[in-house]
Amino acid sequence: MKLSVILLAAGSARRYGGNKLLTEVNGKPMYRNILDRIPEIGFSFYRKIIVTQYEEIQCQLCQTDWIVVRNDQPELGISRSIRLGLNQAGDSDAYLFAVCDQPYLQAVTMKRLIAGFQNSKKGIAFVRNGKEPGNPVIFSAAYLDELRSLEGDRGGKAVVRRHMEDCTWIEAEEARELRDIDRPYGVSLLEELRIDLKRDRIFSIVGAGGKTTTMCRLAKELTERGARVLMTTTTHLWCPQEQFVEVKGAKDLRRVRDMLELERCLTVGRRVPGNKITGMEEGLYPELVQIPDYLIVEADGAKGRPLKAPAEHEPVIFPGSDVVVGVIGLDSLNRPVREICHRPELVAGLLEVGEEHLITMKDLYQIAGSPQGLRKGVSSEKYRVIFNKADLLDPEAGQSYWVVQE
Repeated sequence: MKLSVILLAAGSARRYGGNKLLTEVNGKPMYRNILDRIPEIGFSFYRKIIVTQYEEIQCQLCQTDWIVVRNDQPELGISRSIRLGLNQAGDSDAYLFAVCDQPYLQAVTMKRLIAGFQNSKKGIAFVRNGKEPGNPVIFSAAYLDELRSLEGDRGGKAVVRRHMEDCTWIEAEEARELRDIDRPYGVSLLEELRIDLKRDRIFSIVGAGGKTTTMCRLAKELTERGARVLMTTTTHLWCPQEQFVEVKGAKDLRRVRDMLELERCLTVGRRVPGNKITGMEEGLYPELVQIPDYLIVEADGAKGRPLKAPAEHEPVIFPGSDVVVGVIGLDSLNRPVREICHRPELVAGLLEVGEEHLITMKDLYQIAGSPQGLRKGVSSEKYRVIFNKADLLDPEAGQSYWVVQE
């Protein structure tokens, strides 16, 4: 089989803020990670092609056996890079496409992909982790015309989805192998929280200072992976202007199920005065959890303050939660308890200080880890802490939060 490998390295990385492919990952420029994996596969590729818009990458590879193709119009989308790569692949029988911003992809995974493609007799093979097709992907030459006809930012995944009956796939060993790095810190919130997407399905978010932001960030990352996500609350939450479905009974849940197939992410609950929503009846929980791939629940209230300690009835962790995330706002630092805390008397009591006490990092760690603080009611669930608004302390860091592992 004449299999050519085509590496795509022409993206503009607008979310990253610069040429991320030259950023150091694993002690080398990001794009070199997958380049260095190719010889480890132990397969004799017919042609090795890399498509890039960057002169630096072109110069660094000019003395190698890679065919470097310059994409001088990256604004036309990934489809142009695909066509440029195919133009150099000659009379190949098949094409292995991979992207250069997956630095954790392993040679053994690509080797298994090639073997799976050869053994299956299918026309397409891809790597996945969960349900969503990912990169790398192999297409037989039968799909050459269809790949050439792609336009704009429509890539090979559009072809895959049209021909699932002609597909085979292998599972990546680790989720991070398929994570493309589009942030300066290189990982998503899901990865930083060490979420096991095959096991962890229900998330409860407690604390103060960014719970809703955290919930929406998690939902966005999950839907970007093709998952269906529901968001709700066991306390109160501002009613979203869009993608909200009021649930008063079982018939409403049936409507949610149908809508979720199209919308992929919805917020559910019951309307209450003040443009807020509250959670649904507990009797509906068993049916609710069967609808989405993932359920994210805001399980605490703080009235907009960045720090709190829970009252006797708090938090209201959703039954069966796999992960509990405590959130703390770093804008509480060096400010008096009475000014910035929800339930300041409880915070003062937990810390054994007066309400004029100025909050320190030591205080925040104590609140985060105490069974009388954000860890209250957390039993065997996985527990993580997010310190939100980190950019207030280090504006140059490029990260708005810190994640603290248990």
